[in-house]
Amino acid sequence: MSQKETYSFSKLSAYDQCPRMWELTYREKAPKLKGAFSEYGTLLHSILERYERGELPLSALADTLEWEWDQVFASVEFPPNKYVDLAQSYKEQAMAFLQRFKGLPADVHVLGVEQHFEIPISDFVLQGFIDLAYQRKEKLAILDWKTAKAYSKSDLLHKQRQPYLYSLWVKDQYGSWPDELHFHHIRDNKRVVIPFSEDDQKESVEWATKQVETLRKTWVFPEKPSEFFCRYICSVRGSCKYGRSNAWK
Repeated sequence: MSQKETYSFSKLSAYDQCPRMWELTYREKAPKLKGAFSEYGTLLHSILERYERGELPLSALADTLEWEWDQVFASVEFPPNKYVDLAQSYKEQAMAFLQRFKGLPADVHVLGVEQHFEIPISDFVLQGFIDLAYQRKEKLAILDWKTAKAYSKSDLLHKQRQPYLYSLWVKDQYGSWPDELHFHHIRDNKRVVIPFSEDDQKESVEWATKQVETLRKTWVFPEKPSEFFCRYICSVRGSCKYGRSNAWK
């Protein structure tokens, strides 16, 4: 690959979440802090990835979660919640999913697991990791595991840009677009199937291109404070005043 700038879907989206977070993350390279929600997602993705690669049998998924949970969360705490113990709630939802999970159908042909790709768009490079790409009954599909609950209709319009951008890899490798894009939400065990639309794929590329143009022209990165996000989710919260609890008193 040439020395073109490289962007991912998360890098393109982070600016809209908080411009200052984007600047701290990608320009200032601020130290990153672990967070319970990101660690939770990483753990579940790791278990499912190992199953899809044939490294873990289906029968061992729930036990693996039980074995690895304390290791992951020994030093990372879920935020306080006056209504529920979030750690227990999240663990129970993950356990319920893994215990019910029936695995991939026997006629699924796996094309890629955590498939890394880099592909040029305009004058930059898009990179990403596809959770699962597969073929079944002559249909090509991309599946993205999500530990957030099922998206609202408005959120889905943005989130679907991720697999639409990832579909560029499928087209490059197999000569045709995927037939379907899947989000499988682990905590509420809901699968959303999006029939592929070339118009929506084109819109996703246009959005990515415009985001890159915006980032290149931007020199002022104001904070966009939101207490819960700033205190418990933002990975560069240690370098921002809004990441400290006393900022919200």
